[in-house]
Amino acid sequence: QGLGAAKDAVRMARIVKFYERLPKGPAPERAAGGPLGWYQAKYFGKNPSAAPIWHVIFGIMTLGYSMEYYFHLSMNYH
Repeated sequence: QGLGAAKDAVRMARIVKFYERLPKGPAPERAAGGPLGWYQAKYFGKNPSAAPIWHVIFGIMTLGYSMEYYFHLSMNYH
């Protein structure tokens, strides 16, 4: 036990020193990055809303209308 104790003590001292240097307390709040991060922070953050549901509904309607318009013009020759 006496021969290996010095190595173990040094290793434990390094581990203790590592954990002493770690920050204490809650982690700081990260800022949103990029358009998706901004959107999530705005609509899913501290004050969530139903706006994303409406955004999806109107987005699908706009996409469907534009596809109908494009294919109607390309398929029907008047």
